Order: sequence, then C-alpha cells, then structure tokens
Amino acid sequence: MKKILFIIILLLIGSYNVYAKDISYSMNKYSTEIFNYIEKAYNSDLKEDGYILGGSVYKEDNDKNDHPGDYQVILVKYDKNDKLVWKYTFGDTKDDYIDYLTYTYDDNGNIDGYLIVCEKTYSIYEPNIGGNSLIIKIDFDGKLVYEREINEGRIKKIIPTKDVEDNIDGYISILNTHSGSSVIKYNKNFDIISRRDFNDIDISDITVINENNKLIGYAVIVGNNLITLDSNLSNDVVINDVSKYDTANLEEAKDGFILYGITSDVKLDKGDSSYYLINYNNGEEVWETIGDTPSSKDGKTILLPIVKNNIKKYFLLYKNEVDSSYEVVKINLDGEVIKKIKKINNNYYDFENFYSKGDTIYFVGQIKCPEDESCEYDNNSLYLVSDEDKVIEVKDDTSRNIIIVFSIVFIVLIGGLIFIRRKTRK
Repeated sequence: MKKILFIIILLLIGSYNVYAKDISYSMNKYSTEIFNYIEKAYNSDLKEDGYILGGSVYKEDNDKNDHPGDYQVILVKYDKNDKLVWKYTFGDTKDDYIDYLTYTYDDNGNIDGYLIVCEKTYSIYEPNIGGNSLIIKIDFDGKLVYEREINEGRIKKIIPTKDVEDNIDGYISILNTHSGSSVIKYNKNFDIISRRDFNDIDISDITVINENNKLIGYAVIVGNNLITLDSNLSNDVVINDVSKYDTANLEEAKDGFILYGITSDVKLDKGDSSYYLINYNNGEEVWETIGDTPSSKDGKTILLPIVKNNIKKYFLLYKNEVDSSYEVVKINLDGEVIKKIKKINNNYYDFENFYSKGDTIYFVGQIKCPEDESCEYDNNSLYLVSDEDKVIEVKDDTSRNIIIVFSIVFIVLIGGLIFIRRKTRK
C-alpha cells in the first residue's frame, strides 16, 4: 500500500510545472547590492573564461559620523566555474552608479578591456562638479587603465559600431546634455566624429540598423517617436509613435532592427498586458509578434540576440504578471515563438539582465529579503546560473482534470485495498 501511495504522490507532483535547476551566488559583502549588467569575460589570449558583472554597492562609512555611507560602482569577474576572480570598486563620497557596461578595443578592433560608464564622481564635502560622464577602462586583470571625462553630458547608453569592412571603429551613444539630449558618435579614443542634438526632448534608447548584418544607420526613440538616422546621423524618418505601448525598447536585427516591450493592447484570460516584438526594415514592418502570456509592466523585459558570427535567434526575458515568475522564450528570426525554455518561480528575485551560452542562462539582479523574514542583508546582489533547458507546463484546466482523475484513481485504489484486506481477514 505504501508503494502505491508513493507512486500516486509522484504522479501528482509531476502534473505541476517543472522549473529550471538554479544556483545563485552573491557578493554578500554589503548591506545593499545590485548587479545591472553581465558580459562575457576574456583573458589576454582573447579566449572566453567567465563573465563580467557590473552594478553598485552601498558601502558604510564607520569613520565619519556625518557620512553614514554611499553607493559605489562595482565590477567583478567570475570564472567558468562561477568562482569570484577579482573585484573592482569605484567612487568618492557621492552616490555612484553604473550607467552602462561594454568593451574597449585596440587598434585592430580586438577587445582589450572593459568599459564602465558612470557619472563623474566627487566628494560631498567639495562643490558639486558632477553632471558629466566618466569613461573608465579596466583591463582583463581588473586593473584601472584610464579614466576619461565626457564633457558633453551624461551617457545613458553606448554601443560599439562597425565600419563597412565589419571592424569596430568606435561607439554610438545617447546622452542627457545640459540643454536636452544628443546622439553622438565617437571613435575608439572617444573623440567626437559626429553628433545630432534634440533640444528639450528625451532620448530613451538607440540601436544599430543592419542590412545583411552590415551597419547602415541607427534607430532612436526620441520622445514618443521612433525614428531612423543614416550613418551620418541625418535624414531622420519617423517610423512609429511609441506612446501607445506601455514600454518600448530597441535591439538590432540581421536586417533592420526590432522594437519590443510591453503592450496592453491584448486580450488575455488572465492579466491585461503582454510582450510584443516588431521587426522593421527599410522603414516598413516586416513582422509583428504579440505574446499570449500575461507579462508584467513592472518587471524587466529584455531581448537578447544569440550570435554565432551572425544573429541566429533571440531569447526574450519577461516577468509573468500572474505568478511573478521570470520566463524566457526562444524566438526565431521570423518572430515565431519556438518554445518557453526557462521558468523561474520566485518571491524575492529582481532580474536586471541576463546572458546565455549553450543550455545555461546567467541572470543578474538583486535578492530582496522577504518582508516576513529576518535576513542578515537588506538587498543582496544576485548572480543566478540556470542550467537546465527544460520547462514542462500544464494548463490550468488540464491540471485540474489530471488532479481529479488521480484523485478518483486514488480513492478507488484505497477502497479496493480496504475491501481486499477485510475480505482476507474474514
């Protein structure tokens, strides 16, 4: 009888979702930490040997009673075995946060370090000299190479660009300036090549526009307008009004670019919003995909290109509005959702970014102490490794039917066993 009961319990458990196997790591050095960025790490031979994580930490100051502490930028490297290799922190007594993380390049276009972008730091005991960005280069060993101030304003996003021969030739960036916003193209030494100013209008995102994987221009969200610019930052064309979406973000594509985010213009059994993706090419919509999963407007929605020489597919991360789980779906180049590959149930994770290699997905963000629990931390940095590419989901109606069937079978079996036992005793 015990064996039968054990089998029934296993079957009941099997009717529920199967989640990915997860291992989480944290610096666990400060009272408040968060990781916002993750990139592949390299050694001096330009071989991948782990991951670089960037974020901020709150560092308490026990020496000065009038300054309890401040946030500082942090950059750490984990090896392929998820062991901490080195740590770099930066900041004066003002609060310092990382604004962006990418790579630096040598004269041959090879990666030669890591690029941190943050606001220029200063001491709170001196006159405020902030407002501009600071470019910080860190080498493969976690050592400072140089710091360089950007006098045009504060960079919100900066991404590498390529020339006609597909070699890295500099960066394209969007900035909050002292009179509005700007799109500025730099060379690899961060000298200005060209710029486009938008006075009194905010720029929220930018990406490159490709044609057969060759850069031909840029897509930019300026105010409520999605526009395109050519490689000289001119000939702007308005493509769409993004104010109708709850959120709007940009990502590159093999041909054209992709606009994606969260929209409430959906009809769902549960929830009132879901994710969307639109591929534009030559100013025209090529395809549009609307998700059928309730997606939260509050959680991060991130589209990750999976690249092997060229873009092969996409992984989309979103937060399920119904159960607060984080989910990742695989999407092909035609916008078709192939399958859901990750579902991570949680009550205290906040994912800020992610990266994928093979069947493993790496998430970064923050672990928050639940309100009903007592923790040694308030908010810890999160580095979560999810290494099972398998998600089994059962719809609500199907799940109920399975439980009902198993319950009936269980009752019949128990009743039959009782009947047989009584009959045997007699």
